Amino acid sequence: MTNKKGQFFSLDLIIAMGVFVFVIALFLNASDSVTKQTNTFNEKKLADETAHTVLHSLIYSPGEPSYWENLSFSEINSFGLAHSINLLDAEKISRLSTLLNNSSEYPLAKEKLGAGVYDFYFRLTDSSGNTINYNDRAMEGGALASELMQKYSYKRPVIFLEEASTLEVIFSK
Repeated sequence: MTNKKGQFFSLDLIIAMGVFVFVIALFLNASDSVTKQTNTFNEKKLADETAHTVLHSLIYSPGEPSYWENLSFSEINSFGLAHSINLLDAEKISRLSTLLNNSSEYPLAKEKLGAGVYDFYFRLTDSSGNTINYNDRAMEGGALASELMQKYSYKRPVIFLEEASTLEVIFSK
């Protein structure tokens, strides 16, 4: 009887290791890509939910209390710009603009708006896309992140001073 042993070729080992490393590299690349896409999706979803909540409160609610534009900042519970649904009040927009453009009140105003982790900016535009001025004041306010990494813009049709307008809000991070 002859005793035959299997033979091991180094070329076979090199090819097998090469295929193994290639498959592992493909798997790691694919899992990294899926993770990035999932994170991007989750970030966009959070921004959408935040925007929906903020816009809903701004264009459907007069705020709490409803005469907040005449109160001190500490007396305001929540902001709302609506005189009635989708019909915006000029004095409320002007006051919100003032609060959001004041660097010391901006963080607290942003918090009361419900903007969460995002910086917040809004502007009211006419049908041509130009920022509307009221009493020599631009109807805009807020701030964008200084090192803009993510920016989400949302627009809603509204009525301002009996004209069709657009309320645009931008969330940045």
